[in-house]
Amino acid sequence: MFVSLSGIKAKGKGHLNFNQMLKKLVKHLQNLCPGFTRNVVIITDDWWTESYESFSHYIEEFKSNGVQIEAYFLQTLGSAIKINI
Repeated sequence: MFVSLSGIKAKGKGHLNFNQMLKKLVKHLQNLCPGFTRNVVIITDDWWTESYESFSHYIEEFKSNGVQIEAYFLQTLGSAIKINI
């Protein structure tokens, strides 16, 4: 699970912004656990379109190699919406 929280939801230290979270996801799937991780869940409350577009080729490559990737956007009131990626 890869989580990116911002604003009031990001209490405490160590929270990643959306771009940082995508970098961790790619590093994990390419370098740390290649061929091992088969399911990925992305949770964010701040979708950065430009960042996603710059990483989308990695996402597509992972999916074509059999990695199941789901993404959810957290709304202000706490409910989540599934994002088709």
